Amino acid sequence: MNGTDAIDGTVTANEEPAGDPVDGDTPYIKFRVELGTPFTLKPGKMPNVQVAFNLTNAVQFDDQAACLIWPNAPAVSITFVE
Repeated sequence: MNGTDAIDGTVTANEEPAGDPVDGDTPYIKFRVELGTPFTLKPGKMPNVQVAFNLTNAVQFDDQAACLIWPNAPAVSITFVE
């Protein structure tokens, strides 16, 4: 997950490398994930893409200090359905 200031996904001067935190000058987030299994597009047959997000660990709380909260990347799964 990395931050970007371009909602259309274009790379800009404000682009942050993957793994850098999203901060105030990057109002959007972008995910790039490696597929778990290879995918080959079959000519003339477009698959449906299912994207699922698990937000279970998407927020980290620090109960010991001043109730600080940090965002974490959600778990993302992508499935191609023919």
